[in-house]
Parts: sequence; C-alpha cells; structure tokens
Amino acid sequence: MRLCLRIFKGAFVLVVLILYGCQDRFEDYKVSGSLSGRLVTAMEEVEEGDLSQFVKGIDILNMRDDLEKSTYTVFPPTDDAVFKYLKDKFGVSDISEIPEEEVKKIVRGHIIRDAWSWDQLLIANNSGWGKKPGDPGYGLKADWNFKFKSIYNAKPYEVTDKKTGKTYKLSRETDYLPIFDFEPESGIKEEEDYTFLFPDSEFTGYNIHAAISTRPNQKTLNGYFHVIDRVIPPLGNLEMLLAESKDFTVFYDILNRFSKYSYDEKSTLAQKGEVKDSLYDKYYNSKYVDFVAFDVNPKNAYSHWYTEKVNNVATIPSDEALNAFLDETFIEPGYFGSVDDIPNEALWPLIMNHTQFARYTVMQWLRPSDLDYFTTGNKEFASIDKDEVFFTAFLNNAVVYGINRTLAPRGYASVMRKLSLDSKYSMMLRLMNRNETVATLMNAQGITSTVLAPSDDAFEAAGYTFDEKANKFMWFDPDKGKDVEVSSTMLDRIFISHMLYDVDLQDFTSRSFIQNMDGESRIRVQDGKLYSGGNYEIDEQKAVEVVATDKGGDNGTFYEISDLLLPPRFSVNHYLTDPSRHEYEEFVKLLEKAGLIKNSIFKSVVLLAGEGPFTVIVPSNAVILANKDKIPEDPDELRDFLSYYFIQEEALFSENNINDEFLTLSETAAKDVFRKIKVSTENGTLGFTDLKGGKAKVIEDVRYSNILAYRGTIHLIDNLLWIK
Repeated sequence: MRLCLRIFKGAFVLVVLILYGCQDRFEDYKVSGSLSGRLVTAMEEVEEGDLSQFVKGIDILNMRDDLEKSTYTVFPPTDDAVFKYLKDKFGVSDISEIPEEEVKKIVRGHIIRDAWSWDQLLIANNSGWGKKPGDPGYGLKADWNFKFKSIYNAKPYEVTDKKTGKTYKLSRETDYLPIFDFEPESGIKEEEDYTFLFPDSEFTGYNIHAAISTRPNQKTLNGYFHVIDRVIPPLGNLEMLLAESKDFTVFYDILNRFSKYSYDEKSTLAQKGEVKDSLYDKYYNSKYVDFVAFDVNPKNAYSHWYTEKVNNVATIPSDEALNAFLDETFIEPGYFGSVDDIPNEALWPLIMNHTQFARYTVMQWLRPSDLDYFTTGNKEFASIDKDEVFFTAFLNNAVVYGINRTLAPRGYASVMRKLSLDSKYSMMLRLMNRNETVATLMNAQGITSTVLAPSDDAFEAAGYTFDEKANKFMWFDPDKGKDVEVSSTMLDRIFISHMLYDVDLQDFTSRSFIQNMDGESRIRVQDGKLYSGGNYEIDEQKAVEVVATDKGGDNGTFYEISDLLLPPRFSVNHYLTDPSRHEYEEFVKLLEKAGLIKNSIFKSVVLLAGEGPFTVIVPSNAVILANKDKIPEDPDELRDFLSYYFIQEEALFSENNINDEFLTLSETAAKDVFRKIKVSTENGTLGFTDLKGGKAKVIEDVRYSNILAYRGTIHLIDNLLWIK
C-alpha cells in the first residue's frame, strides 16, 4: 500500500513538473492573481484622476466587483475624451446624465475578455494567444485576427421590410474593437491606409479604431488597461448604416429586394424573465440571399472564427451616381419603365459588383491602398481612385467605401447583356448569376463567345420553373407527377450546354458538330436547326430553332432559341445497354460473354466504369451474325477484340474531316501499349481502318449513329475490325 502511495505521489509530482514546463510565455495573463493591483482600483489611481468618468460609469452599471475579480483588458477613454463625447452627442457634461444603455456603450464597449498586453494583441492568432518564441510564424499575427469582441451586447433595432411593410426587431451580437498595427499581413500596409479611413486621427502603432492609446500596457493584478484618447461608439453593422444613411437610399432599396427575415428563438427567449414567446417582443435575424456581406450578425467566433475575423467590404455608389447609371442602362433605352420594373435577377450582379467578402476561405480586407486594383464579389476586376471615395466607415462586419460612381457589371455590356435587359430570359439570367466561373469567362473582354438562350417560356415547356419563395429551381418529374428540386450539377450542365466559344451559326449550312464550353457535350447543327444529346425523343432528336439574333454585345453573338438544348442525361453505358436500342443487341451479348457487362440495378460496361470520354463504334447485328465463326471464343481474346471498338476520343464525326490515328482501349500482349485505329472522312462519311487494313463505315441512322451521350459518342458501323 505504501509503495502504491509513493508511486502515486511521484507520478503526481512528475505531472505537475511537466505541466509547469509546458506553460507558454503568456500563461501569466490567462489567470488572475499573477500581477500587482486590480483593474478598477488601478484606473482610479491614474494621475490627476483623468479616468474618473469611465470609473463612474463602471459603478453606474454595478460592474466594479466583476472587474476587480475576473480577467479583462480595458480601453478606458480619458475624461477629456468622455466630456467631448457627452457634449457632442447629448449636450451634457457628466456620464451620470445619460441613459444607462448609453453608459453601457461607453463602458462595456471598451472592454474585452482576458488580459492582453499590447504585444499580445499584435501577435494574437485565431485561437486567441500568440505563438511561443521559436515557433514558425512567431511574431506574426494571422491576417484575419485584428478584431476583438467587446463585452457590450447591442440592443435589437427595428427595420421595415419594404416588400411587405412589416417591421422586424433584429437581434444583434457583440460589438468589436479593431486593433491596428504595422504588420503587413494583419493590420495595414502603410500609414496612409489608416489615415484614409480615419482622417481625424494619427497612426502611431497603438490604434484602436479611430482612437490612439496614449498610455498602453498598464498592468494590474487581473488584467491590462490601455488608456485611449477618444470614445469609440459601437461600430454597428452594414445594414444599420444603409438603413440610416441618406446617401445610399437607392442601393439600399435594391438590396432590400433580397432580404429574408427569420425568427430568432434563442434571442427572444433570452430576454430577462422570458418564458413564452407571447410575453416579450419577438426578435428576428435578417439574411440577404447570396449577399452575406450585408447580414446583420457576424458569425460567432467560437464556431466560425474565420468569418468573424475577416472584414467584408462594400463599395457603395451614391444615390446620384446609381440613379444616373440605372437611367442610362435600363430606363432611357426603353428596356424598363422604372427601376421598380427591373427584375431582381437583373440587379443581382449590380449588388455583387459592389461587395467583396470571404466565402469558404479567409480573405484579407480591402485596404485603401488596394483600391487601385481588386476583385469584386462578381469576380470582376475593378479600380477605384481614392478621389472617388467620399465616405468611409469601419464597422463590425464590413469596411465601407462610399463612391461617386457605379461599378458597372460586365454582364450589362457583354454578349450576356440581353439576359439582364429583357425579362423573358430570367431563367437563363438566374443560371448565369449562380455560375460565376462560366459567367466570368463569357463576360470577359477580349474573349469572343456565343450564347444560345431559351426564353422563360421554353424553360417552362421543358418542365423547369423557379420557386421564388424557396429560392430553388424546380422540374416537373412526369414519373413522380410533381415538381422536384433540380440539383446544382444539373443546373450547371444546362447553363454550360448553351455556352459556346466563338461560333457563327450562319457559317454552318450542312451538318456539323459544335463543342459546348464544358468540353463534355456537343451540339449538332443541321439545316439551320440545333440538336443536343439531351433532346432525344423516341426515335429521333428534337430540333431546336434559332428565333432571333443579337450582336449588340461587345464580345460575341446572342441567339434566342426555341427550346432548351438539354445536356445528355445518359452515358454511353446507358445507350449501349438500353433494350430499345435493338441494333446494339448482338454487340452487348458479346460484351456479356467477355465479362464486360456488369449486372446490378442496371447493366453497365465494366470497361467504361469511371472512365471516359470515348467514341464507341458498334458493329450492326447483321455484321456480327454474319461473322460469328470469326469472332474469338476465348473470353480473354474476346475481351481484347471488343476493347478495340472503344476509341479514346470523345467525339469523332464525319464533319470533323478527320484523317488521323487514335488509341483504343485494346492493349498489346505485353499490356504496355494501346492499339491504334485509323479514322478518316471519305466522301462525307466517317470511316475506320484496322491493323490489317480492313475498313468499316458509319451507318447513317439517327437512332444508332451520332448518339451524343454524356462524355461520349456512339456510331453504328457496317463491318468488323480486327486487331490481328
């Protein structure tokens, strides 16, 4: 027993020593009791009593006991700073003369949790404490960590939904205190950045918002205080600024079209004495569809630190500038009668082009020195001269630059312009707005493109609609007899199927095949009509016609078409194993015999599983039956023989005027080289030549040849091809 106790005591001492040795250099500041003096007492003893107003505010709020016991960092403004703030804002001379809520803003809004020396504030990482000396990156602050939560909880405020006229009380989270420093990856790039944002202040390297710490690093028993030269009012958020500003009313009216309000049960029930919803005001959260920069609440640091610490950016045009732009772009040319008539989806890129925000990854905030060249939320390059900025604000969730011009989205001038300028293309416009990558390419200057645009009526005829309330694309499924949500993948494929590189359809008088921008599907052009792999009917493809042509865009041609050019819904596997495709029947039997058909829920060619793209050439039933005695019986030889009919090239058509060799999936005996097949166009027909010199031609049958499958093409041929 004594031995066990000795072992236990020894182990305990060892653990204590290990833990003590693991302490980092900031451990002293994480707990109280390691320094001399206490926060409130120390602030009372400051020379000449010049923090007396702040201390009086602490007592008004009954916070003295907590601030003397718990660990905090305080940024108390001097008495002169408080007196100026009280006189300018309230016309009074003492903090006791203002409402308690206003006292909270002055006191609680200048306090953050834990004890932080100024050096610690500058090298803080996302977990809240700096790295230890010797660690990689020591002394550098993470680029997102310059804002610190104060302990001030802002009161909810009211907004009116202009769509419904209903008023909502919006809950808000904690306000923040931004700490600026000289670190290029964390605070500012140059001193001018700071003075541009805060022209009545001076950059010293000890800056909290617009304030300067005149006496930093005042160490006490339970924390630090850094005396500052002005009161920092709660920063507020972007929506509050827009709601109260007289300079940005047009922009705010447009933004409000995208607002959504949801009941905030947590904040509602957190009201003092709340037990039922009916007893107190209901609180709500506001969201802007796709515009996270304008959401009321920055995310909570403990669950989403990366979005809390990053500052969104809004470059907002003045009412005068935005009204002039809307008149010139939409009203004067006669596209719409008034701004109210312009569809939301046409204004979506306009809002996006005036934001910059972090989505999925951490971004640094847009500093004044970055304004000469930056990327907007619309993935477009923009440039703003500092002389064009007439207003700046550094808020809880955004940096705001008020500008006296509008950043025009490229989509209003490019080949895509008709989508925004004519409301009958709202479905295509919505698809463009959600596919940033392709939209950026189609709108780019210097790249000529072609757009094939079905109208909203064409979408509806194909069963596609948009649910405004749910903000979802829907498709009527005839098998289920109801609307189902369309997947993001399918939406992207539909949109990209209508996007082409520079193509003039008038150049194609005979049958031709055009590659879509996605590189995974083709459109057949024949006799002025268009055909796509997804437009198959029972035994023929549905023809899509060009309805109108517009060359008004500055980088391409816009064609309105009668129907959707649906992307191929089915793969090569599907068409080969489809029982209704009778002419593939004997070929599929050979695939089964060779073990190349996998039977599960549906048949699939093992050879193609997870592979592609391919062009598959299928001998007709008659050809296979006439040569049965020549086809290998051995499964391995048969597998090798059949693999020769799968060419490693996605789309081979007679219109390509091909005369070249391509690799098949058939390998040599050593399994180190794929066998080749020669493909050529003779007298307008696609032909194939095997390794023995034998030839086969494509049988022109709309049901079996030129099948535009997903990532592949199928042709029916009139002869067998041999590998030896």
